[in-house]
Amino acid sequence: MAITHVNRQGQTYYLHVGVTRTGKPQFYFSKSPEGTLADHLPEEFEIHTLPSGQVTVRRARPRIITDEELQVVERELAQAATGLRGYVERDGKILTVYAADVGGDMRELLQRFTPFATRESLEDIVSYSSRYEPVFRFVLSDAKKRRYQAQRYCFRGSIDDWIAIGVAGSLEDLARFFLRHIGKDSYYDLI
Repeated sequence: MAITHVNRQGQTYYLHVGVTRTGKPQFYFSKSPEGTLADHLPEEFEIHTLPSGQVTVRRARPRIITDEELQVVERELAQAATGLRGYVERDGKILTVYAADVGGDMRELLQRFTPFATRESLEDIVSYSSRYEPVFRFVLSDAKKRRYQAQRYCFRGSIDDWIAIGVAGSLEDLARFFLRHIGKDSYYDLI
């Protein structure tokens, strides 16, 4: 049975297998079901979705951050960012929060150009066309005490990098305090 994966935009990707020049199997995802489909993915690999929604295969990385910690940030993001699309990515000892600001203006514009569209179809259009950018990340600084350092992305042309904000603390406290600033002017005041 072929392995498929549906990304955030609702697109289905199919796992394919090919052969490298050295004769080893090579796994990759494609939107097309044509070709040699794979019926399994070796344990040393994992499925990964990029911020753009593209689905890839990568070598499995160690899970330093627990599922519970990931859920804490996802829950705080959902509560803090009403009307904003976002998701959380776990990679090594870092939780990165991505956001796509799709406010009422975009929905109103879509309704004007598609007056007979249903709310669900408008949400599909918005979801499909959303561009996600990294806005916050929480870096595990003390694995024994489970303390995190919050960072925000600095969009200044001369910097374009992560800057530390606040002091290290519990993940829940940091997420609750900082994630409410997503999509607001106060985000740029965080230092």
